[in-house]
Amino acid sequence: MNHSLSRGLGFFVLCLLPFVALAAAPGVIDEVVVTAQKREQSLQEVPISVSVLSGQVVDDLGLYRFEDLATLIPNLHIDESLGSPVIHVRGLGSGAENFAFEQSVGLFVDGVYSGRSHLFENPLFDVAQIEVVRGPQGALFGKNTNAGAISVTTRRPTDTFEASIRGGYEFEYDGHFVEGIVSGPMADRLLGRLAVRTQKQGGFLENRATGNDEPEKKSFMARATMVFDATDDIEVIGKLEYSESDTKGGWFQISNFGTGPLTNLWRATDPFAEDRLDQRISSDTGLDPQGNESDTLNAALTVNWSLGEFTLTSITGFGRFDYTKVVEFTGTALRLGQSTIPEDFEQWSQELRLISPANDTFEYVAGLAYTNHDMKLGQITEIASFGPFSGVTTRLSEQDGESWSVYGSGTYYIAPDWRLTGSLRHSRERKNGRTVHTTTGVLPPTWLPYDLSGRRKENHTNGSLNLQWDVTDDVMTYVSYATGAKVGGFLSNDSSLLFRIMQGVNDFEYEDEIAKSWELGVKATLLNNRARINVAVFRTEFDDLQTSSFQGEFFIIGNAAEALVQGMEADASLLLSDNLSITLALAYLDAEYKDYPGGPCLFGATEADGCDVATGTQNLKGTRLVRAPEWEGSVTADWQQPLTHQLTLGAQINLTYKDDFFHQPNLDPGHRVSAHTKINARLGVGATDRRWEVALVGRNLTDKLTKNWSFNTPFFADGSRTASIAPPRMITLEASYRF
Repeated sequence: MNHSLSRGLGFFVLCLLPFVALAAAPGVIDEVVVTAQKREQSLQEVPISVSVLSGQVVDDLGLYRFEDLATLIPNLHIDESLGSPVIHVRGLGSGAENFAFEQSVGLFVDGVYSGRSHLFENPLFDVAQIEVVRGPQGALFGKNTNAGAISVTTRRPTDTFEASIRGGYEFEYDGHFVEGIVSGPMADRLLGRLAVRTQKQGGFLENRATGNDEPEKKSFMARATMVFDATDDIEVIGKLEYSESDTKGGWFQISNFGTGPLTNLWRATDPFAEDRLDQRISSDTGLDPQGNESDTLNAALTVNWSLGEFTLTSITGFGRFDYTKVVEFTGTALRLGQSTIPEDFEQWSQELRLISPANDTFEYVAGLAYTNHDMKLGQITEIASFGPFSGVTTRLSEQDGESWSVYGSGTYYIAPDWRLTGSLRHSRERKNGRTVHTTTGVLPPTWLPYDLSGRRKENHTNGSLNLQWDVTDDVMTYVSYATGAKVGGFLSNDSSLLFRIMQGVNDFEYEDEIAKSWELGVKATLLNNRARINVAVFRTEFDDLQTSSFQGEFFIIGNAAEALVQGMEADASLLLSDNLSITLALAYLDAEYKDYPGGPCLFGATEADGCDVATGTQNLKGTRLVRAPEWEGSVTADWQQPLTHQLTLGAQINLTYKDDFFHQPNLDPGHRVSAHTKINARLGVGATDRRWEVALVGRNLTDKLTKNWSFNTPFFADGSRTASIAPPRMITLEASYRF
């Protein structure tokens, strides 16, 4: 076993020992039920590495951004970019530079697949549970889950009438939110739930050129859910969700000056010019006001039909969004140019699933799935004044596609303590793509107009096989093998594409990527159900890993030949007393390219190091993957103390640690995120029956500033780097009342 991994496991066990010694509560830890294998099962019975967050934890810790999930779940990274949020699990995920990349981590809300993360603008609102499933999930979840899957379950209508209102004010940056929920019976056999939330997130960056606080975001979301028991055997669930958001202001700043003439010009003409990451930006509003706006509509219809002891489920989903972002991309006040990034997306999906009754002999799940999508996206870049250049480059991309798949999974009980589960899915994918580049004015000579199109057809068969052994009634161990695939596609937003084609490098089309993974795990429930400890070690090999990087002047998009990711994940939940519980998580990751010809040259590399100076490429064999910290961990404590028969004091504290990692594959120190620890906490007092509560919630209490995304400054090409930062410290006073 890797020495660093062995030390990590030993450290994890040592951390647990004092807590285990204290675990003397007469109660038991709550059972966690998951649907990672398409049926409801105890987390401790599922032979997969799964992290689970309850809706109560989401509310208590004030998690409202999609990116906030990564603060509690090791080996999960979610970063904002120019396009959709970029999601990585175990160091594997799609790059931010090609807007048309599909995710390597599948997103599902109430069983409906999302082809784009923007479909769910506010996924942490009124949720019941969030499951993060790590490793290839191609057999049961389907396409584009070769790194893992995130499954969100929203809250259902209640059998009795409930209503609540909750609001909060954020002191540091003048943010606030209000949400209201009404739930209960509407008529005979009909239940309903309406949840509404409006929110303002105050700007945490001071634009020193304008005096504005940026970026300021206002959002609104409403979700209506109905459950109709049509007969004793047929349940119909309908959901309609609408959201809109409007963000004003910029969020990029220079993190490294560099040494070129543009940097010198900026420093000479802008009294606010600086190159340290802080909460001040010197960029003005750009050629047009910066920001983004979107509106999203989602609908789902789920029918569960009990056929004796079997259940037949139909899930029909529809989603669409319109999104536009305007950004001054250099992070300076030189007003060189700006980009407008529009995206329109529409998707239909249909799944039919048959679930056999659970028994101790043989049980199975079988299904059919279909999705189609239509996507239009682009990047329109206006150059106002850059030496002799002034003009507009417009890249507009259209892609449409559809996929069909059939899948099945069966579990055979070899003996009372042994189970063998096999899963298989066959998929067919069709995708059409076209990207048109037009130019006006005087632009760099490499920005040549083009009109390129392509058509792809892919067939994939993915499977998994795992063997489980119940060592005792409370300890289960498993070994599994799984495969996954992510579909190929077409480059959408590169001005220099035709020029590189003329130079013999054609990366308009990239291939599908394949994952193969082994996992060995142990899941144990100890101390008379007062402690739960799960550990998994894994090894995943990727062929044709889809990669991207931005070199300041052009993109490098393509497929790395091979990548290897291996490591460990461990988590534990302990009930130390009736009032105090502890949750710990630890992850170790060793992630590197095994072979990557045509990657970007490493920072400072010369021809002697293997860098092809003419093309700016190098084989990155043996180098570390992006967004792949070696160590990550978190600890969360929850304490509830009755003050009187009617009053309870509650407190939660969460510490999250991430090792250093890089945002770009050339391992440029300017794109490095240093190792850091962030602290979140909550202190609340309220009625014992939770009818009302007042709480103070703090996020990133030590005000640790970290890069959210980093890239070479466009046009500067002289060692200059631009970055955005994650939100700093925020303190929110919340109040809630249940009717």
